[in-house]
Amino acid sequence: SPRRRLISGAIGLGFVGLYRAIEDPAYSLDVGAGVRPWWVDTSLRLNPGLAAARTTDSSVNWTDPVIAVRGHVRLSEQFGLSAYGDIGGFGVGSQLTWQVVGTVDWQPTDWVALRAGWRYLSFDFEKATTTLKLSISGPIIGASFRF
Repeated sequence: SPRRRLISGAIGLGFVGLYRAIEDPAYSLDVGAGVRPWWVDTSLRLNPGLAAARTTDSSVNWTDPVIAVRGHVRLSEQFGLSAYGDIGGFGVGSQLTWQVVGTVDWQPTDWVALRAGWRYLSFDFEKATTTLKLSISGPIIGASFRF
């Protein structure tokens, strides 16, 4: 039977511990939980004109708990596809945060894997007088090294 193991690491902007729930030579599935810390600094500067110049700065930080799932499908000895997703916040930090990542993976050696793909990340934070909503997406590249 396949051997299951705890896999830990950093995913994007957070820290997630993953457990290998399913392991097969052709595919794997990991589940886990972790945290995603946020630091947001904003500045507003108004140039002088009809009114006097003004500058205001604000900063807020919080940490969201997240639950995660990651899957990998092996296409050949060196190539594969990976998908990662997490969701969190639950009102502890933000109301809701989530992300999805899809990559094409190339493993030229046993100790290095290179990845390229797309990432979408979103959060909705509301506390007291601060409301922040942000969604970003774009290409992502990465590398993993095994020792």
